[in-house]
Amino acid sequence: MLTIQEISQDNLNKTEIVPFWKVGTSDKARVKWLEDTMPVLEDISRDRIDTFSENLLYYTGDFDRALDYRVSVPGVRDTLVPKRIVPFIVQHLWDITEQRVARLSTYKPSFEVVPPHSEYRDRISSKLMKIMLDRFSRVNLLELALIDIERFNSILGEVYIGVEWNPKIGDLKSSRSKERVGDVDLCIKEPWYIFPEPKTKWKDVSWMVEILEIIHVEEARVKYNARSLEPDKTSYIY
Repeated sequence: MLTIQEISQDNLNKTEIVPFWKVGTSDKARVKWLEDTMPVLEDISRDRIDTFSENLLYYTGDFDRALDYRVSVPGVRDTLVPKRIVPFIVQHLWDITEQRVARLSTYKPSFEVVPPHSEYRDRISSKLMKIMLDRFSRVNLLELALIDIERFNSILGEVYIGVEWNPKIGDLKSSRSKERVGDVDLCIKEPWYIFPEPKTKWKDVSWMVEILEIIHVEEARVKYNARSLEPDKTSYIY
């Protein structure tokens, strides 16, 4: 919940988000758009990402014994708990979450492909598609992935799935080569790396910014051949 102080005009980011379709086609214009837009998206998602962190700590049962803890009794003023008697916390959320995940994991992934028409060609195509989807499920260990997906969703409240091309997997190009031909890969994306367009409804979101990797500045200088690259040293999330 936001307080009046948190949403005061002094704390609001006054930089507008320019629609991506208004950005030019040049790389320079797109980089400038990202530089201007990313801080705004991070500011909007700050409370959202803080909630992820808090929920994760509740799940793991970790807490900082150096913080001030208070006992709240209805009708009585809150009482500060002395640090020497900070109580031992019995973690039940982990057990409850894992029970829920285990219960939902009993539902196995399955596909049913229905042909759009009763013609022979459509029926054959649907059978072939069913074989392809079953193979995709086996190769990508979809049954195990669904367990992790449900765990992420139970703890954080949201999770994202990417179906992407991975050039490092698949069959070998030849018997003498160690390179792969590539294949479709299913991957779970942590929600703190996703920054969607600010909208009130998900169906209206037309773009989002995703953090694909976090690397050291020295590695980035070599990878992108930019010796003058320096960290921005801002107070933003990333």
